[in-house]
Amino acid sequence: MNTSSTIYFDSPAGDWNEALPVGNGTLGGMIYGTPYTELIQLNEDSVWHGGAMDRNNPSAREHLPEIRRLIFEGRIREAQELCSHALCGIPEEQRHYEMLANLYLLFDGGKDEITHYRRTLDLSTATAKVSFERGGVKYERTVIASYPDGVLAVRLTADRPGSISFHPVLARGGITWDLLPYQTQTYRHPGYNNAVDRGWTADGDTLCICARCGGEGAVSLCCGVKVVAQGGSVETIGGSVMIKNADSATVYVAADTTFRQADPCASVTERLRKAAQLPWETLLARHTADYRELYDRVSLSLASDDCPAACKPTPQRLEAFRADHSDSGLAEL
Repeated sequence: MNTSSTIYFDSPAGDWNEALPVGNGTLGGMIYGTPYTELIQLNEDSVWHGGAMDRNNPSAREHLPEIRRLIFEGRIREAQELCSHALCGIPEEQRHYEMLANLYLLFDGGKDEITHYRRTLDLSTATAKVSFERGGVKYERTVIASYPDGVLAVRLTADRPGSISFHPVLARGGITWDLLPYQTQTYRHPGYNNAVDRGWTADGDTLCICARCGGEGAVSLCCGVKVVAQGGSVETIGGSVMIKNADSATVYVAADTTFRQADPCASVTERLRKAAQLPWETLLARHTADYRELYDRVSLSLASDDCPAACKPTPQRLEAFRADHSDSGLAEL
């Protein structure tokens, strides 16, 4: 791990702003790192409210000459007022982004003490990790969003065989902040999927949901989860995928919409099938190589107290900088 490019935390995220992000340009996740019930909030870049719309203002061309004239005459406030009516979109606000889903990993067991907690984001490899000890077992989660394979993947390991038991839930609708162990939750799955049109399981290890975004002409979406475990068992019961007493497991997540695919559910299940055929080490290596081809193009070094005097700013250098940038806001720095 490259410590100079790694962000560390010693506790789970308290809210969305503290969660760790991963993304591949299309599918992204915000990772909370909660020990008993992991929460990863998912986004897909074509999940929007409503369909395509024309917001062009028909008055813009007619009034542009007048706006220019007012500006050239120095009548800025009048120009601004006319702009607010003639150049704004109709309607003024564009349609909003919608969340794809919440992915919960609900782990079995009681409320054991959590020790040696650490949550990290390595910017040099685009890898998020969560590690802690619970009940005498050291657990680790590694999360990536792979561009080459088009999936978000969560790798779960433990230093004692048979210690991983959980079930994933894809939720679109209600959200719970009761992140205690699943068996101790009084109100389970509270309105989780009140914004889902259909949900189903397949192949004994896959869970999918489909839904339509709000608004006229909106896209339909599909999000799926597939689990591959080493040791233990994986089975579907009703609408759940149940993992019991595994040594390790990998959770694959994929999503698509009718913005790109006529049948997003077929696209998702096929992408999950292909990704699940790759060993975790291969998936991680493909992700890292692809990411570092871009990340390694640029490096940044910041001056420290130990750097030579020649690299430190002086009043003379700052004055010269302001003179060179007198026409920009940088001169005010």
